[in-house]
Amino acid sequence: MPALEVEMVKKLGRDIAQGVQYLHRRGFLHRDIKPPNILVTEEGAKLGDLGLAVHVGEIEGWAGTPSYMAPEVRKMEEYGLPADIYSFGVLLHEALSGMRPYRSQSEL
Repeated sequence: MPALEVEMVKKLGRDIAQGVQYLHRRGFLHRDIKPPNILVTEEGAKLGDLGLAVHVGEIEGWAGTPSYMAPEVRKMEEYGLPADIYSFGVLLHEALSGMRPYRSQSEL
């Protein structure tokens, strides 16, 4: 993914953050925040692909894309809403720099 302009990342980031906030306020965890799951329209960005979303009280095992997962998810430890915030941070890092901060073993 090529790096985006800072102003564009700020705008899209705000939109994505609102989507994450919407889910979290209702007690849901997205579990797969990554570039292919962001839909960009003329109006802004939308958080898509809720296929792995789960209510916080029903979390079992891990799900998602390894290079965007929070460390506690990859280690199969107890996790919750902060795991989505971590994934969102990885997404922002990639949008600003053009690369993920870490790659999963399967991507090496």
